Amino acid sequence: LLGDVRGTLAHLREAATLAERIGDQPRLGRSFSFAANALYLSGDQRGAISAGERALRIADALSDFRLRTATSIYLGRAYQALGDYRRALQLFHEVVECLQGDLMRDHLGLPVLPAVFARSLQVWCMGETGQFSDGSRLAEEAIRLAESTNHPDTRLWAYRGAGLLELARGEAQQAANFLERAREVCRTYELPVYVPVIDSELGHAYAMLGRTGDGLPLLEDAVQQATARKQVAILAQMMLRLGDGKLRVGLVDEAAS
Repeated sequence: LLGDVRGTLAHLREAATLAERIGDQPRLGRSFSFAANALYLSGDQRGAISAGERALRIADALSDFRLRTATSIYLGRAYQALGDYRRALQLFHEVVECLQGDLMRDHLGLPVLPAVFARSLQVWCMGETGQFSDGSRLAEEAIRLAESTNHPDTRLWAYRGAGLLELARGEAQQAANFLERAREVCRTYELPVYVPVIDSELGHAYAMLGRTGDGLPLLEDAVQQATARKQVAILAQMMLRLGDGKLRVGLVDEAAS
């Protein structure tokens, strides 16, 4: 949550070594699972998939539902980052279908409620593949569930998923409404790792609305923060949005750069 991906990976590698040494398969599986997420965040999607697949094999061998659920979400994010939306959607859908009834409100040891996390990521992929109607229905489910828990990280992801769907649809005002709610959660509950990406997406929505005076500062600050934090998995998209914002106000050379 602090964005220290390098430190996270170092600890996870040490944990995996120790778990292998004593034959602790559950903790070895957790090490690989969380490594898949950290590798995704560091931009190493192939490495994330490799770690995730090792975690899944352990989860299946142990019939460990919690491990399989978390790992499926992390694997889905890696496939999403590679543009393999079909595989990502399949993984997110499987998680959503498994988390019904009381399991919809079970964190399963994760910081974001998995039933909302998986729905929000699925909504994001639906926006990228033009499945707007189904995506809107799922986004509404995620928001209802998130708001019933009043858990900050979970609410943030629900709002963000809905905002990204509206951005893909071209509904900039609706996107801004959702992303402003996500940004307020970040500020209120001190969730610094999310601030750059939310600011970038909100700045893009403002630029689409012609509010470049509001949008450009957010876009520029987001790139600076993500660069300083070495958030490489999201930096290219942020640079693209900043270039678009510069172009909208006629700063052609800066946009090209």
